[in-house]
Amino acid sequence: MSTTTELPRIVNFNLDQVEWTQVAAPRADDPRIPEAVRADVDLEEFWRKGMWTSYIDAGAFNLLGVKLAPDFTIPRHHHNLHQLVLVHEGEIWQGALRFGPGDAYFTRAGHPYSVTAGPEGSVAFEIRYEPISELTIVWDEADPAKWVHGRRPHN
Repeated sequence: MSTTTELPRIVNFNLDQVEWTQVAAPRADDPRIPEAVRADVDLEEFWRKGMWTSYIDAGAFNLLGVKLAPDFTIPRHHHNLHQLVLVHEGEIWQGALRFGPGDAYFTRAGHPYSVTAGPEGSVAFEIRYEPISELTIVWDEADPAKWVHGRRPHN
């Protein structure tokens, strides 16, 4: 008797038809957020601008959709899991690097980065082997002045 779970041979989905859930602000007392940020940044107001996620369990891989409002910035952070990111709509900036529809990039677990959506917003899909339930985020940006939206090199 096998103890492994049999994966479906085919999992069908359409990236344009996923359901999106708005991301809530982290609690002001969340210890993963640097103390100076908790003291100086209105987290409710920061997150109100707009970030949504969707989740697709594709069997052996997991997709986390991330939709960002125009100019929304996710401050410098890192995850415990590797990710392969495919940009589906709009543009995403990582520092001076711009990624548009069809572009992709890989981020290793533990590597800090920030992203900012372009002026029309963005939709990207993060592909991971591990279940999304195992994904954690650590906020690395401790400077409250950098918790602002629209952080691209040309601003």
